[in-house]
Amino acid sequence: MTASKIGHIKMNKLMIVMSIMSGRIRRKTKAREHHRLDDGLITMGGDLAFAAASEIVNEDYHLTEDEKEVRAERKKAKDAEYQAHIKNGTWELTPLPKGERCISSGWVESDKRDKDGVIVKRKARFIAKGYSQKYGYDYLQTYAPVASMTTIRLVLALACILDLELDNMDVDTAYLQSDLEEKVHIKQPPGYEKYGPNGGELVCRLRKSLYGLKQSGRNWHKKIDGWFRGYAFHPSSADPCLYVKFGSSGEMLIIVLDLFQRNLA
Repeated sequence: MTASKIGHIKMNKLMIVMSIMSGRIRRKTKAREHHRLDDGLITMGGDLAFAAASEIVNEDYHLTEDEKEVRAERKKAKDAEYQAHIKNGTWELTPLPKGERCISSGWVESDKRDKDGVIVKRKARFIAKGYSQKYGYDYLQTYAPVASMTTIRLVLALACILDLELDNMDVDTAYLQSDLEEKVHIKQPPGYEKYGPNGGELVCRLRKSLYGLKQSGRNWHKKIDGWFRGYAFHPSSADPCLYVKFGSSGEMLIIVLDLFQRNLA
C-alpha cells in the first residue's frame, strides 16, 4: 500500500473521530459528557480519542505476521517498560484513600521501523490519561518552556562560524526522572494488577512524573534546569532553554534543551 493511501486511511479515521466528537459537543454545548467509573469521572470523548489514536498508531499496513508472535513481542515490550518503572520507583502501591480521586491509565503501543518501513522493534509505554485530571486537585501549573527555532538556528550558525563541534543526545524516559509534588493516584498498569493481603484493590501513588500527566513537562524542565545551574550553566534571558558555560581558558559550551523532541545540541 502506498504512503498516500496510508495517509488517506489515517485521515479518514481521524475525520470520523472528529465527527463523532463534534456531534457530541453540539448536543452538549455547556457541559462535557462524563461517564462515572470506579475511579471517578472520566471524559468519554477523551477515551474515544485515546482508543482511536492507539488503533491508528498500531495498525500495520503492509506486513503480515503471526498474531501470537506479535502479541508475544508486545508483551515483552510491556514487561520491559513495567520493570523499568519498578526499578525507577515511579510509584508505590496503596489502597485508595477515602475521598481521593484515581486517574485512569493505559498502554500506548507503537512500532519502530527502519527506512524501508519494516518493523525492527515493538515499543510500549505506560501512561496516565491526563485528560481526567482535575485542576487544583491533582495538578496546578503546567507551563514548560520550549526552545524556539530562532535559538536553534542561532546555535547552528555559531557552530559554523566558530567551527564548533555539534552533538546531540536523547534522555531516555526523561519525564520519569523528575519528582512529582502533587498527590496523584492512578490505576495500576492493565495486565499487571496486584492486590492487597485480603484481596483488596490497590492503586499507584505516583512518586515520579509519568507520561500523560499535564504537569510532567514542567516537572522535567524544573529538574534538569536545577541540574544545569548546579554545573555552572547560565540560562539565557532571551530563551530559558538556552544554557551557556564558559571555561577558564575561553572554552564555550552551549546547550539547547528541547522538551518535546528531548534533544540536547
